[in-house]
Amino acid sequence: ALILAFLDKGLMTVTVSALISVYLFQLLVP
Repeated sequence: ALILAFLDKGLMTVTVSALISVYLFQLLVP
């Protein structure tokens, strides 16, 4: 259960990081 929660948290972190990267990229390149 702990491992699954850890993986889920890691996946969420990666997803948020990707969304932020895309958002910043769109700001830099209109």
